[in-house]
Amino acid sequence: MVKFYSPKQSKNRPVQEIKTLTIDALDAHGQGVCKRHQPVVFVEGALPGEECKVQITSSQKNYAQATLKSVMQPVKARTEPFCPVYEHCGGCQLQHVESSAALKWRQQAIGDYWRKHLALSDIPWQAPITGSKPAYRRKTRLAVDARNPEKFKLGFRQQGSKKIVEIDHCPVLLDSLSALIKPLTNLLSTHPSRANVGHITLLAGENIALVQIKLIRQLSNHFKGALIAFANDHKVNVSLEYSQGNVETLVEHEPLYCQLDGSLYLTPGANDFVQVNDSVNRKMIDQAIDWLDLNPTDAVADLFCGLGNFTLPLAKRVKHVLAIEGVAEMVQRGQLNARNQGINNIQWQHGDLTETSLIVSALDKKFDAVVLDPSREGAREVCSIISQSTIQKILYVSCNPTTFARDAALFLQQGYRMDKISLIEMFPFTKHLEIMSLFTLQKSK
Repeated sequence: MVKFYSPKQSKNRPVQEIKTLTIDALDAHGQGVCKRHQPVVFVEGALPGEECKVQITSSQKNYAQATLKSVMQPVKARTEPFCPVYEHCGGCQLQHVESSAALKWRQQAIGDYWRKHLALSDIPWQAPITGSKPAYRRKTRLAVDARNPEKFKLGFRQQGSKKIVEIDHCPVLLDSLSALIKPLTNLLSTHPSRANVGHITLLAGENIALVQIKLIRQLSNHFKGALIAFANDHKVNVSLEYSQGNVETLVEHEPLYCQLDGSLYLTPGANDFVQVNDSVNRKMIDQAIDWLDLNPTDAVADLFCGLGNFTLPLAKRVKHVLAIEGVAEMVQRGQLNARNQGINNIQWQHGDLTETSLIVSALDKKFDAVVLDPSREGAREVCSIISQSTIQKILYVSCNPTTFARDAALFLQQGYRMDKISLIEMFPFTKHLEIMSLFTLQKSK
């Protein structure tokens, strides 16, 4: 019988009844679901087919939440977590389940949700995009706790808490980043100025890694000297970010870059958005290009373009790309990076893609396809306008199945068909899933 850690009950909260339930399914977030119980019960850590002892922690009219106490008979898909701090760290939530089984169950859950909310009788699922693991992350943020002069902590936030789980390595980080954690802890713990550090960002490029330290207050020259020595000893770039947002480069051995397809690359800073899973990102770009099947005479709009993750590969294959992003610094960096690679057929634009007038103006010219890669909030305003257009192809990359369903409904109602869709395992072992879908216009407007 498998037993699980659970937090102590609050003195002010009565202990709820312990029940024995059989889990029927996994939801889109990786929670076990007992549908036969009324109300339906969601159990973190439980898997389909398992009989579990659970403790109800909250209950509403239509659903209840429960804590897993033990599993009477584990299913074959249950695995032993490979991280020693898995039960406490807030980074990973699904190390207890075999990855392919989790994807299959979660795809079923998402499909059921879409069939209900989008009135789809058939969902054109394609094979999911997966990559190498467990060491996949090329970017992370480390939290710092220097309040106790006797015990400096560097690590990740505890699940459901602001407390820091101290680590000396992380198995889901690329080895080059994981190897920096222990020496960074040793360095920071010896300097009084460590209390001036807010957090630390690690970013691995193809050629070099970057350590950027967010400061609450100024560092001493002695501490800066120690960081410069660290940069030279470990052959990494080191920079400081001040509270006003300006960045000071202490050491740059060479500019950091992240490869895309072919010879194309991005040049992200520590605060820029970059897909954290390199191998999955490259497959995602390849699939987008394949699904869109564009011609050299085509024009494409890439909305929420970031640094140009899709923009640059698109620009090498079509006549013109309009790239719009809401963060001005990323537009500037993307434009410079494209120019340095000799790419001149991109119109870069900074703009708020929740503003209807901007969207209408931007899409006033003829486009053969649109690529959307918004944040978790989705792209309601953009999709509302595009759905009424005559654009033939829409490629939508989403990190939120719920807002995707809301936006996809706009396309389906206006004559578009969902031709292809696949899950993207950008963040293995976590609740997060990304989706790519291709919509094509089926009738003239």
